[in-house]
Amino acid sequence: MQIVDLMEKADAGSYRMLCHLRNCAAPLTLKELSQAVSLSKSTIRKYIDSFHEQVLLDTLAIHITLKEDYCQLELPVNLEWSELLNSFLTRSIKYQIINYLLEQNSFSIQELCQTLSISEATLHRHLAGLNELLAEFNLNISNGHWQGSEHQIRYFYWLLYSQTWSLSKQQIISSSVTIQREVQLIERLCQSSLTAEAKQDLSLWFYISHKRWPGGKKDSRVLTNLLIPYQQNIFFQRLEKACLRYFSRYAVELDQVEAYSLFAFLVSKGILPRHNMNFLLGFGGPVVDQLTKLIHCLRKEEICGWPLPDVVNDVLSQLLHQAYFFKGSLWLFTQEYDVNQSYFISLIKPSHLQLAQEFFPDDEGQREEVLCYRWHFLALLAYLTKPVQKVYRLGLALTGDSLMLDLVKLVLKEELASFPYLDVLSYEKDQVYDGLVVSSTFCESVPYPIYRLPATFQSADREKIAYWLQEEVTKKRSL
Repeated sequence: MQIVDLMEKADAGSYRMLCHLRNCAAPLTLKELSQAVSLSKSTIRKYIDSFHEQVLLDTLAIHITLKEDYCQLELPVNLEWSELLNSFLTRSIKYQIINYLLEQNSFSIQELCQTLSISEATLHRHLAGLNELLAEFNLNISNGHWQGSEHQIRYFYWLLYSQTWSLSKQQIISSSVTIQREVQLIERLCQSSLTAEAKQDLSLWFYISHKRWPGGKKDSRVLTNLLIPYQQNIFFQRLEKACLRYFSRYAVELDQVEAYSLFAFLVSKGILPRHNMNFLLGFGGPVVDQLTKLIHCLRKEEICGWPLPDVVNDVLSQLLHQAYFFKGSLWLFTQEYDVNQSYFISLIKPSHLQLAQEFFPDDEGQREEVLCYRWHFLALLAYLTKPVQKVYRLGLALTGDSLMLDLVKLVLKEELASFPYLDVLSYEKDQVYDGLVVSSTFCESVPYPIYRLPATFQSADREKIAYWLQEEVTKKRSL
């Protein structure tokens, strides 16, 4: 789903125009903008005027400059995009229906028409359009109620509000004493503090869960089946017991769906600290099987080796869990996850694209979700294949007082300034080095290349050490 699909027609046109201008560093002609967003020049001019009137009402310091047939978007450097989105979405009937269902959990056609000040025909038309969009999440709205798996309903709300609610609004939620206690429950379970970002994401999830409690019996059949392989997982068992015990204090009927949906969210959104995720993955399961296969393939393609970088486990386990438990994605920008428009496209190889298509194949009805997974996967491959400059550690094992050692180190750093990735360090026996410059009396057996001074350090040694170092660095790079 794209956020623009929730907007009213005129607002959607304005938003597409803004998104395109945002991605352009230089001013565009009206003709270029017209072709890019499939709007006439007169419509664009009308949308610009309407947009300026609206942002003035919303006190947003945003401006579209239109001068001599050229237009350019001017944004404050500290603008939260959610503030701009909110300006568009508050007028959206689809968005208001979604909000109403979270607050009330159900509606009748008559009462909702009265609340939104629209006709029944208009409401039915918007409900039909909204259900087409929600199909990506395996959800729909029927007879005034949500229809679909409970974890999917909460996931949809979380995706929507995490990107459209302002930071200040989310911080108010995070400051709730009740929410803080529930976040602390997870921290105690992890025996570790969560990051500030993880706490905010988790707080919003708990807030949405609270709103969903009064809605009666929840559908957890799909999630229950997905969690069958996790029943023997120690972390899952601990979470289930902790949730049932903690939530029993509330005067509402809660069941295992609370722990189940929370577990799916924790492992899919990078909430858990790394050591907890590694512990959880150690128990195996369908996601671990996929992860093992994927890592084996990356090693076969020589994209990563041994030891495995932590970032590989972090990113892939999160992506695979998300694909396993949840359906649907939400794009803020019309080309947000278009790989061809990505900032890392220059680092992507054809073989990378083939891997992305193999592990995240096309799925009818889930095209945008699949593209989102591929984008994140390819971003990881771009990171792994970027040229990395390894720091060359040169140790100095020289005799003499500290003054002389520091002076030699200073002189060598000056001579070796052409080696930007070089650390010149005093030799310590328990440290690892790439090479050593040693005095004539140095007698230790070490597994590193050595340049031995014939006597005390002389001016001629400066150039000789630089030449020797260049040869050693070249050898190391060729391995």
